[in-house]
Amino acid sequence: MSKIIMMSGLPGTGKSTIASRLASENNFAFLNKDHLSGTLHLHDTANHSILGYYLLFTLIEAHVQLDIDCIVDAVFPKIGFRERVREIALKYDVEHYILHTLCSDTALHRYRLQTRKSIVLWTPISWERVEEIRDFYVAWDTDTACFLDAVQPFEVNLARAQRYTHTVLE
Repeated sequence: MSKIIMMSGLPGTGKSTIASRLASENNFAFLNKDHLSGTLHLHDTANHSILGYYLLFTLIEAHVQLDIDCIVDAVFPKIGFRERVREIALKYDVEHYILHTLCSDTALHRYRLQTRKSIVLWTPISWERVEEIRDFYVAWDTDTACFLDAVQPFEVNLARAQRYTHTVLE
């Protein structure tokens, strides 16, 4: 049975760092919404962020149909897009894990955002935009997601993510 590991959280909280490590260690497909949105942005596509999600869903479905495990990396600020991933998991009867990244220290979060290496193909996101997203970001329920706080060392969060998703390497 394949797995979908869904990474969600505000920009600068460590989603992509954890996702890429889990993907490389476990040979999972790494499906990053910003990569898709970036390509759309380069081709002057309107609504590239929203369309990036729709392309992401198509790729998730294509991978699980082939029984390929995937890690899905996106902010997922609202319930509708989160539900679409859950629907795909149910449709194909695959395991579905949610890792929610956050940073409980505002100063650290801002520093991380401003000093990180950007993977997007457009102007990197500003702290002001992160604050705007926070205003409409729907909080995850602790019963449905594993919370990973960036104030913890990376290796601590990675180990927690591995245990939660059953991807601990022997």
